[in-house]
Amino acid sequence: MSLSLNNLRNLLTLTIRQVDFTLVAKQPELVSKLRELTLGPRSGMNNELDWMLPAVEEGRSINCQILLAYRSKDLVGWALLSKEDTDFYFSGTGNSYQSIDGWLFEVFVSPDHRR
Repeated sequence: MSLSLNNLRNLLTLTIRQVDFTLVAKQPELVSKLRELTLGPRSGMNNELDWMLPAVEEGRSINCQILLAYRSKDLVGWALLSKEDTDFYFSGTGNSYQSIDGWLFEVFVSPDHRR
């Protein structure tokens, strides 16, 4: 099996980091970058940030991990892996996510870095 030049470049320059949401919440600059890397202010990912950030400030423990995707040193995507109930309505499901359903996984990759 041979790797194309693009695949090899991707392999060598892509880094994925897993960070507990509580640590992310304490980094306003990072949160701002995450918000920029979404579909907009009404996206599911921004909705989750909107309610989880104040919960962390109140001292509540949040069962959520953030995956950060870096190409070289540029943040190019992120994912949210949560076990927290949400009031965000998911199109086509007829309801919101509840933690008894499993894990909520949402991901966004910058259009310039897809494929």
